[in-house]
Order: sequence, then C-alpha cells, then structure tokens
Amino acid sequence: MERSILDYLRDNAERDSGATAISAGAPAGWESVTWAELHDAASAVAGRARALPAGDGPVVLVVDNSIACATVLLGLAIASVDLLLVESASSYLTDERSAIAQAAPSAVVGPAEFATTASARFTFVSFDELMAGPLFDAPPQRDSMIHQLTSGSTGEQRIVRHGLNNVVRGGLIYRDVHGLTEADTLFVTVPLAHSFGLIGGLAAALVSGARLLTLTRFNLRVLLAGVHDGATVLLSTPLGYELIAAVSRPEGPENRLRLALSSGGPLSLSVAAKASEWLGVRVHQIYGSTETGLVACAHDRQQPWPDGSVGTFAPGVEWHIAQDDSADGTGRLFVRTSTMFDGYLDAAPTGDGVYDTGDLVRVDEQGHVFVMARKNTFINVGGRKVNPRRLERVIGEQAGVVEIFVYGAESDGGEQEIHAAVVLAGSTGVPELLGFCRSRLMAYEVPHRVHVVAELPRTALGKVHLNRLIDEVSASERTESKGRQDMTKPMGDYVAVVGLGYVGLPLALLLARSGQRVVGVDLDPQVRAALAAGNPRFVEPGVAELLNSVPAERFTVTDRLPDLAPQAAIICVGTAVDPATSEPDLGHLRSAAEHVAEHMSAETLVVVRSTVPVGTCRNTVLPMLRAAVEAPMLAMCPERIIQGQAVREIESLPQIIGAVDERSRERAAQLLKPVAADQVLVSALETAEMVKLVCNAHTDLIYGFGNEVALMSTALGIDANEVIASANLRYPRPDLSRPGFVGGSCLIKDPYLLMHAAEAAGYRPSMVAAARSVNERVPQHVIDLVLKALAATGRAPSDAKVLVCGIAYKGRPVTDDVRGAASVEIAAALRDQVGVLGGHDFVVASDRIAGLGYQPMNLADGLTDADALILLVDHPGYTELTAELVGSRMRKPAIVFDMWGLLDGELSGVPDLDYLRLGRG
Repeated sequence: MERSILDYLRDNAERDSGATAISAGAPAGWESVTWAELHDAASAVAGRARALPAGDGPVVLVVDNSIACATVLLGLAIASVDLLLVESASSYLTDERSAIAQAAPSAVVGPAEFATTASARFTFVSFDELMAGPLFDAPPQRDSMIHQLTSGSTGEQRIVRHGLNNVVRGGLIYRDVHGLTEADTLFVTVPLAHSFGLIGGLAAALVSGARLLTLTRFNLRVLLAGVHDGATVLLSTPLGYELIAAVSRPEGPENRLRLALSSGGPLSLSVAAKASEWLGVRVHQIYGSTETGLVACAHDRQQPWPDGSVGTFAPGVEWHIAQDDSADGTGRLFVRTSTMFDGYLDAAPTGDGVYDTGDLVRVDEQGHVFVMARKNTFINVGGRKVNPRRLERVIGEQAGVVEIFVYGAESDGGEQEIHAAVVLAGSTGVPELLGFCRSRLMAYEVPHRVHVVAELPRTALGKVHLNRLIDEVSASERTESKGRQDMTKPMGDYVAVVGLGYVGLPLALLLARSGQRVVGVDLDPQVRAALAAGNPRFVEPGVAELLNSVPAERFTVTDRLPDLAPQAAIICVGTAVDPATSEPDLGHLRSAAEHVAEHMSAETLVVVRSTVPVGTCRNTVLPMLRAAVEAPMLAMCPERIIQGQAVREIESLPQIIGAVDERSRERAAQLLKPVAADQVLVSALETAEMVKLVCNAHTDLIYGFGNEVALMSTALGIDANEVIASANLRYPRPDLSRPGFVGGSCLIKDPYLLMHAAEAAGYRPSMVAAARSVNERVPQHVIDLVLKALAATGRAPSDAKVLVCGIAYKGRPVTDDVRGAASVEIAAALRDQVGVLGGHDFVVASDRIAGLGYQPMNLADGLTDADALILLVDHPGYTELTAELVGSRMRKPAIVFDMWGLLDGELSGVPDLDYLRLGRG
C-alpha cells in the first residue's frame, strides 16, 4: 500500500521534531517552519477544509511559495480536496474565458492580497482564514486530484489531472535517482505550481526528509544567498542559471552544492558551462512534461554526460520512437510513465495509456536521450510557458485588431521570443496595441515584437501558413528598410534606462514596479555587480526596498542594450562642466545617444532626462538618431528631484515634457504616466531644457543673495542670521534665504549650462553669473575664518587637529552624494596645512571619506583633542554634539564653525568655545 502525505509528514516530525522542513526566502529575509510545526499546521488545515464552499469544480490554490501556501497545499491534499494550482504571477484569474474560469472552481484560496483580484468572480478564502478557522473532523481519506495548467496540444491551455499518489510517486523517483536524504537541502527557485517545483521540490523533500528552500518572489540576491547558505541541490530554470552566470562569483568558502538541475526549457551549452563554473557543479537538464512527469534526467556518475543530452530515461518509463527519414534515428517520442496523468479536466485519457509527446528525440546506443525539437504548442519565455492561442484571444479583444497570429521565434541569444503578426484597423498602431497588452497580460506575456501585415497567409484548409508568414515578414522588412536599421531592427517589450545613478535607478525601479519590463544599462561593472546583489551603491530612501521587491524579470541590468530594440530609451547619464573653463562636457551624453541610436528602431521613443544646455537635444542628440532612423521620436523630460526624496518626488512633482513632434510628446506622456501622473506638456524640446536650467539657476540665485547678505554682514560687523530672521518675520514678501553652502551636482553646474546656452545666443545673464560667483566664495571664506580663529589661539595649523563633520553635500534630506560638496574643497585646502584632518559622516562610507583626503573617524575619536570642529551640514544626528560633549573632548579654547546654525542654541556663548557661523560679524 502506498504511503500518504500525512504518513511522510508524521515520520519526519517524529524523526526530528526540531528539524527545519521549509525555509521561504524573500528580500526582507527568511522564515522557517519545522517538520513538527508543519505536520500540526497542515493537519489543522485538513480539519478546517469543510469550511470551503461546496462545488463540483476544484479549489484554485494561488501558489506563492510561502510557508503558508505549502502548509495549505499539504493540508487540503490530506483532506482530499481537489486542487487547481495557479502561480501567483498569473493573469488567468482575471481572464473570464481562461481555462481556470471554464473549470468553474468552487473557491479560490490564496494570499490575502489576492482577495480583490479573485473575489470579483469567485468565492475567496485566504491562507490565514484556513490556518486559523474553527476545526472540523477531517473528511474521509481518498486520493485527491491535483490539477495543473499545461500548454495543451491545440488551442487554449488545458488543465491536467493527476492523482495525489502520482505526485508522491514522482517525489520518490527524484529521491531515488538523485540519492536525496534528510541531510540534503533542496533549493527550489521555480513556482511550486509547476511540476518541477511541486514534485522535484516539495514532494521530493517530503519523502526524503530533506529541508526545502523556496523563493516567494524571484530575486537574484536571495537566490545567491540560498546557494551559499547550505543548499545541496538546486532546482532552477535556464533563466535562473543565466542570471547566476552573469554575476561575479563572491569571495569566501565554497558552497555545499552537489547537484544542480534545470527544467522549463532548453539550457544552452554556454549558459550551462558558465553556471557550472560559478556553482562548482555541473548543471544537468531534465526532460518531462506536466502530463507525464519525469521522462529523462542526468544524475551524478563517474562517466561524463555527453553535451546536449538530458540523461537517460527515468525509472518506470516505457518508450518508443516513431522514426522519420533521418539517418540518426531521430523520431517522435511516445512514452508511458509511472506518473502518467489521469486525463484533462475536460476529457479522459485516450488510447492505450501511451502519450505522444510530439517532441523529436534521438537515443544513442548508450541510452542517452537527446531532445532535438520540442512540440510547438507553447512559447518558452525565460522558463515560463506562454500559450500563443490564449494570447491571440486576449489581444484580439483590442478594438483595432482585425486578425492576429502569435508564434515563437528564437532571438540572436538563443532564447525564445513572442512574435505577433496582426492586421490592424483604423488609427490603431503598435504603441496602442502594446499598451493594451500591458493592461491585460503579465509582463512576460507581452509580445517582444509586433509585425503589422495586410493579411495573414493561409493554407487551403484556412490555417495560418507560418513559413509563408515568416518569409513575407522578413521580405517586407528587407524591402522597406532600404538599407536602414529603423525598419529591420526587431522590437522588444522593454524600456531601457541608460545610466543607473541617482536619477536613472529610481526611475527605472518605479517603472518596473508599475508593470513595465525595464533593462538598465550602466558601463560601471561595480554598479552592475552591486545591483545584482541587491545593494545600490548610493543611499537614497526607498531605492533598496524597490530593488529587492521588483520581480527579477521586470528589471535586469547589463552593460549594453539587447539586440531587440527598446520600446523607449531614457537617457539618464550625468553631464558636467570642465572645472577649468566651466564649459559643458557632454561626452557621456553623446556616448549614450550613439549607443541608443545603434539599437533603436523607428518605433523607439528616445527620452533625454539628463540636464543639458538649451538646444542640445535638437542640435546634438537628434542628428545622431537621424543617422539611424529617418524620423526618430525624441522627447526632453528633465528630472527635478532632490537626493533624499527622489522616489517621492518622481511620483509627486509635475513632469515637464517637451518633444520634437506631437507623436513623441504623446508617447512620452504615455510612458511616464504610470509613475508621473501630474504632467506639464510644453511646446518644444528647448522649452523643457530651459525649465530645468532656470529652476536650478533660480535656486542658486536665491541662496546666493542669502550668502551675499552674510558676506556683507561679516564686513559690517552684523549678524546676518538675525538680519534675515527679522526681515522674514511677519513680512508678506518672499522670504530671504538663510546663508549656507550651495552644493550638489546640479547647482554647481546647471547655472553654467544656462550661461553657455545664453551666451551662444548673444546674451550674458549677469545675475546668474553673479549668484554663482558669490556661492563659490563661501568654502574659502569658511577656511579663512577657521584658520584665523586658530591663529588667534596661538596654535600653528600644522600642529592642529581639525574634524570636519558632514562630508555629503547636504544633511537633509539624507544622502551620501559628495558631488559638489563643501567638504571636497575644504579637504583640498586643509589636508596639507593641518596636522590631522578628520572626517565624519552618518551616511557616506569610510572609503569615500578617505578618498577625499580625510582620516575617517567616529564622533568620539574625532572630537578628542580636536582644535577645531567644522560642521558643514544639518544632519539631525549632529544635534548630539552637546556643550558637555564638545567641551569635555576638544582642546580649549575650542573652535566650532557651524554652517547652518544647528548648534546655535547649544554652543553659542559657551565659555572657552569660539562658536562661529556664516554671516556673524
């Protein structure tokens, strides 16, 4: 008699009640459950199963790989509830004509956040309700049915029926073939709704007593952490191994991995080789289907497996090949397995129990299986099975679609892509069609490329003639291109963000969170490695959280654009001014525009977000794009965010949008609408460029006048801070700005970009120039004040210890950006004059502080025996610098310069302390 799930749970709990059964990983961390806890919780769920609504259809289980999900799955299976497993990243629940809807489910069980999605059409019960509701006696035992979505042989996706004993039997096969024991840790990076995850992962762990690791959301950082945190067996997809192979291998001890298995699509030899080198074990591809279970697999053995082989047939597999005319014995594979399905939900199995895989297979004399071609019923996108017939139905609901045919095609990189050939009516174009797709489909289901045709070629029986269609599309593109890349360049389903710094990365992540697939491009390998590990190289509130919550398939990072042209390319690279001449340096912008031009198509929208002199988009960027595309779409959409509030301000500030034409302006507005709903559409590229520059020049001017008041007050022996505070008090005119350092990468250069453009047009903006001149005098003024105060104490600078606090350019909002910071100029001036120059910042890393010429110090050590303290920013952490702390540690008389007056109330007037402020005469 075959043993049940409950038997295995009980055995594992009794063997070692404290042993970990499942650990579920997420960006926020890992949670775990022991075998004893899992046994009790699953048994309790089984006892609550009677609370589910009665019905003829199965219960849909939304599978998110969490511990709660696994517990409910096991509990409902114990209670003999028929289950239909659907992964959480699926659009099927909202599709009223999908196979799930046709199954007439009696209820949907899933995470609480799916209540809104599911309850509109089905009775919804959350995991929490099933795990905490009243207990009933468990219903009589019978073998429940596990239903899974498969590609189907024709038409819409179908639902496969498996008895629960098939799932257990499949787990036993994995256990025996790969020698799994309770000493193993199985790391499953695929959804448990898939056969590979359910049987190779959950069932195999259950029958072997091994620990199971899962990912509740695919995240490369968490995946790598799991590999290096005890995993001995890894189950992943070709995409997972490709991502692993693309990151740098970390230093440290070797992992414990002894076996790596790949399923979900063909694993290229190059990816397998790179991933195997990274992991330290060879990656084996397995072969099977939802209908049959495991058909063939490779396992550990002394003799190496031949390249391209998926191993030998699994135990219990009967097979034969209906050979074609090929000389090497290739033919169509028919199998009968010990885990054969019980039929489709809408039909019983036919024939003698032998399943026609539809795949072309070759078996050599040693019994090695080679899959030469898979059945063409679905498109494999990064390991996910996409049904083209379902896409045709969903996309065909767009009003402008007359006819559509969806098919898979191989990209230059060997991955499958979704192509859609469409006949469109009226004014409907590709952008409108793709927008509709994104609103109705998951990101991975959106076609990578859309071909607009006059009609679909058909056979005499009325079916679409695929070979003729491909030939006609190719010929049409060659004819229309006339040697230009704009018509021949295939289109992808992604948006590119070029430059992943303070401006580009937050925007890229917000777009990805909104559902857009984003490819981030950055030339810096350290930036790419840090992002792959889930750790941005700069501090910006909310960015790390976004990075680790966005699904991996929606945000990828590379050093160059993919071969497929992007839907849009947003240029976010930095622009600078020459420190000697103050002339604009647009080298990074030109390089980025050139790279985009090489990879764009006629339908690619190019957006410049970098800050540039007026006229740059039209005179520099546009000609580069026109060299590739006859009528490129170009928009200028400047950022106006401040560090420390980037995520919030992208979404809340009005987004300025200027463009070369109306089509580009509309596309840009549509692109940014999900993350920047408040939009200001302006008439021209130049207007948008000017808006950004005058905003920052105006800010520089306002601060410049405050600093002018401070410098005048110092000369006149007046306290500028009192003057400004009194002038602003209950006075209805615009406030005067308090004096202080004006820094940051934008304010120190944007006025020069504006002056350059204006002077090129014959006008010199004297106010802009004067404000910049005043603000640039402030750091040297501070240095002079401190050195003068030191001289007054009789101490030589070369014998003095000076502590500079606040290395970033500002303290509020918090940032670690040192570009244009006062600390840079002060370090350059003092590091060769004073005996010890210490540096402290609550956010900036020690290595960056040292790189500027400071000795990194904590506050206590930095204050000890210091002669002078220079406080450059108003970070709230510095309020801990009390009179007692400063007075007890610094040499007397102590010198404190406080740029923003943060400690005025605490230190002003303290004996043996010379408290200095900007503008205090």
